[in-house]
Amino acid sequence: MSGVKFVRRVDGLTYEFAREGEMHGFPSYKRVDLDIWCRRLPGFGWVVCSESGEVSSRPFDDAGRGDLPPEGVWVSRKGDRSYVYDLIRDDGDATPTLPTHDWHIEAREYARHESRRGRRFAYPDLDPERTALAVIDMVPLHVSGNAYCRAIVPNINRLADALRTAGGTVAWVVPASGEPAERASEFFGPKIAETYSDAGTSGPLPTRLWPDLATHDDDLFVDKSGFSAFFPGRCVLPQLLEQRHIDTVLITGTVTNVCCESSARDAATLDFRVIMVADANAARRDRDHNAALHTIYRSFGDVRPASDVLTMLDIATQI
Repeated sequence: MSGVKFVRRVDGLTYEFAREGEMHGFPSYKRVDLDIWCRRLPGFGWVVCSESGEVSSRPFDDAGRGDLPPEGVWVSRKGDRSYVYDLIRDDGDATPTLPTHDWHIEAREYARHESRRGRRFAYPDLDPERTALAVIDMVPLHVSGNAYCRAIVPNINRLADALRTAGGTVAWVVPASGEPAERASEFFGPKIAETYSDAGTSGPLPTRLWPDLATHDDDLFVDKSGFSAFFPGRCVLPQLLEQRHIDTVLITGTVTNVCCESSARDAATLDFRVIMVADANAARRDRDHNAALHTIYRSFGDVRPASDVLTMLDIATQI
């Protein structure tokens, strides 16, 4: 491995560290523009530190005791401010590996539903023509600052392509732009409320999405003025899906535990069959992601990986 990158979530600022020798028997990485190091220190594990060993950043969830600096969330303190970064390993000429959520549903939750309905999943098959893929809030503001979001882009594209081919509907949902609501300013503070109100930017809806997403002219493009894409009066998506006789929605996008979970809950309330695609949703942390998946599986819909959904679509097209 030739280096690591730290990507700051709030604004996408990136710091690059190149491999430079060893320290205490482990690889050592020096920031390319400053005398700052990413090293494994005795008693600390992997950290970002000065040459003298003054620690400024550490992994958030990982103890950092492995042979390489752990990918995922790191936290840094600078003066009286804290920042959150995503560490990405860079293998030189190879494509950098983006962190993915370590998602799971607890065995007891599977057992509970299996005892109630006789099967693990409520919706074991799909009718592609009555299925829609809802992609929530994959806009630059959210995706650029979260490596987990960038990591789910390939799965979203695969699902979109497979569902289109099978005759289904792909719907891209972006935040509506406008002045922040009074309640939002009161709750988030005026600065953050304004940032969120501009999250969807302006211009034609397809141009507001993260550029690596593969859209099609026949897809649906809608905006929403609330957290949920299925809350009455906040988004036209439910009506558009009803016009197409859609009864099943695949929920993908970001953030898992806010807008995606809210959309899944409301879709279920509107009597849609809901499948949350576990590795095509992204949150800030594994614990947030898994808490949302737990809630959805327990009370609102199925939780399945993209590979399962792709298999279900493939089987449906062969019938």
